[in-house]
Amino acid sequence: MALQKKILNNRGSIKLNVRDILHSFAPSGTITNIQDATATFHNFVDTRVATLAFTYSFGKSTNTPEKRETGGADSEQSRAH
Repeated sequence: MALQKKILNNRGSIKLNVRDILHSFAPSGTITNIQDATATFHNFVDTRVATLAFTYSFGKSTNTPEKRETGGADSEQSRAH
């Protein structure tokens, strides 16, 4: 699960990401491939992880491509005549 918030006039953002917040991953099982023996296991591993990230854009706030002064149609017309 992740939450993200834009800040600083949409030039920056803070993102919080958490995994296994309820601590529900608990590997366990039974080993039965050993002759005349059975083994069970239960691992206690803390798999809860939280990350906090900050990003900031130093460039221009708009992402508009530059407009061409002449298009490809001009070169096609001169080649056709």
